[in-house]
Amino acid sequence: ELDRGGPLSPYICIICMEILNYLLCKEAREQKSGIGIKLGPGTATISYLMFADVCLLFCRTNSNSFSVLKNTLDKFAIHLTD
Repeated sequence: ELDRGGPLSPYICIICMEILNYLLCKEAREQKSGIGIKLGPGTATISYLMFADVCLLFCRTNSNSFSVLKNTLDKFAIHLTD
């Protein structure tokens, strides 16, 4: 079990969020995934925004996009439990 509040816990959190970043960006690059938003033509896709204790995830409002997002979060959860 992780030592919550221990000296390494901030670093472990950063490593975990890097895994989530990788998985979300990978899905956002897929054309049909529906993950992420663009603020304008020719701009980069934003798939999430992270703050101190909140993570906002962006996707289209259809069942396929929700399914892709759920599967991505399931993959993330599996990486955390390995």
